[in-house]
Amino acid sequence: MNVYDHEIVIKNLVTKDVQVINFTDIRKIKTNRPSYREGDYNESYEGLEMELIDGSLISFDEEQYENYREIKARLIQHDYG
Repeated sequence: MNVYDHEIVIKNLVTKDVQVINFTDIRKIKTNRPSYREGDYNESYEGLEMELIDGSLISFDEEQYENYREIKARLIQHDYG
């Protein structure tokens, strides 16, 4: 996933599909922190969900993309800039 001044480009490494999302097409964003616990093992990660103006949802988490923090910061900057 690459983030630019006005858009995000998502490339699926398996199917080679490319999706371009303009920031103006994002209705709202929200983050969450689900956790998983099994015995003494506890894992928690942050996720982000984008609702687009067409009603579709795109979600991903910090484990999926090395540049998750940059993506999140750009989205928040655009949303609340």
